[in-house]
Amino acid sequence: MAKRRVPDMSRTSLGIRRVGAFVPNLAVEFGGRHIIGRDTRIDKGVSLGGSAREAIVIDFNLSVFLPDIYERIHDEVDDIRAGRRSMLPFFPRVQHNPYLGYAIPLIFSLTKEAMPGVDIDPVINRHGLHNDQKGDLDLFIGNEVGVCRHRALLAGVLIERLIDESYMDGTVRVNRNEWLGGAHAWTRYTRPNNQVVIIDAMQDYCGLINNSRTGLKWDYRNPLDSNLD
Repeated sequence: MAKRRVPDMSRTSLGIRRVGAFVPNLAVEFGGRHIIGRDTRIDKGVSLGGSAREAIVIDFNLSVFLPDIYERIHDEVDDIRAGRRSMLPFFPRVQHNPYLGYAIPLIFSLTKEAMPGVDIDPVINRHGLHNDQKGDLDLFIGNEVGVCRHRALLAGVLIERLIDESYMDGTVRVNRNEWLGGAHAWTRYTRPNNQVVIIDAMQDYCGLINNSRTGLKWDYRNPLDSNLD
């Protein structure tokens, strides 16, 4: 049986070309910030749409809400370690690093808690965030709303911060693609052993990319996963 094609992941490239930000061999920027893609960092960047929409700015140090959510991760891990809260570790054989064991499901839960609503139009209209106007992720967190892109950015920047501060290792990226006539975004965390975890607070999936093939909600593969079918 022929392998299925990896879904189209050109949404970021479309956005870059649409705003005229593509400059070969130079940094790809928009409004003084790097454009977030599947091969870039998340913090201090801006997320553009394949078609015109709000340009979402991520800046941990300037955020009102991100530091508080980040501290909750530490508080929750401390509670688990002290026996005040019970949780099965995500990676059960990694006992030496509680953050690797517990941070992923905690961030998945905190992302859904921070953005329980999905009606983003009032925020966009109130702040005039049409046609690539920049708006901070805080605007959506503060109004407790977000769709796939906002949730992917939130989970991603929290994991990235843990990696930056050496609580975890590996890499984290925001991925997105088009599949079955729709577009979607999610968070992809890769451990140093190349084990890939998908955090998708919109489709309510948090688990290994291999396991996401069962009861499929989305095809999360990127070109690095062409061996998965």
